[in-house]
Amino acid sequence: MTHKNRQLLDEYVLRLSDLQYKKRKKQEDFIIIGLFLIAFVEYLSNKNIVFTGITSEKELEKPKKMVELIDKGLNNQGKFVNYVKDMRESNVNIINTTTNIIPQIKEKSESIAKKKLIETIEKTDLYEKQNYLSQFINNTAFNKNYKTWNTQRDNRVRYTTFHQNIDGIEVKINEFFNVDGITAMFPAHSTLPQYDRINCRCYLTYR
Repeated sequence: MTHKNRQLLDEYVLRLSDLQYKKRKKQEDFIIIGLFLIAFVEYLSNKNIVFTGITSEKELEKPKKMVELIDKGLNNQGKFVNYVKDMRESNVNIINTTTNIIPQIKEKSESIAKKKLIETIEKTDLYEKQNYLSQFINNTAFNKNYKTWNTQRDNRVRYTTFHQNIDGIEVKINEFFNVDGITAMFPAHSTLPQYDRINCRCYLTYR
C-alpha cells in the first residue's frame, strides 16, 4: 500500500466510524456503512473493488466529501442515493444475516458515569461491533484467509506493550493476535485491557 493510500485509508476509517456512531440506532444503516468501510479498505489496499457510483479516482481522494455523500445517501438525498440503494439491495443477504449475528450494544446508564465517558465507551463498543462485522464478511463473503493489524503510526499511538508491537502483524482470519499474552481478534475487542481498548484507532486489512 502506498503512503498516500495509507493516509486516505486512515481517514476513511475514522470518518466512517464517526458516521456509524451517528447512525448507531439504525441497525441497517450501521451495517451499510460497515460495508462501505470494507469496500474502501479493499480498494485502497488491493484495488480489487470497482466503485461504479463514483465518476473518478479523484473523488476517492476526498474522504470528508465521500463520507458526507454516503450520509446524505442514507437519508435519501444527494447524488449517492442510488449508490446506497444498490449497496443495500446487492447485500440484502449479508444485512439480514449480520443483523442477527453481530453483538448488540448494551445500554449504558448515565448514573454511573459522566456523559463524555459514556459516549467514549459507547463509541468503542460500536467500533468493536464494526470490526466483528468486517471480519465476518471478509471471511464468509469475500473468502479472505488472513488479517493484518494496522495502527495509525503517529505520535498518538499509545505507549503500551500491545500497541507498540502489534502494527503489521498478520494472522489467520479466525485466530487471535497475541502480544506478550495480550490477545484480541480485532481492534477494540473486549478481550483487550481497557487501556488498550478504549478509543482504539487501529484497523484491520485482509487478504
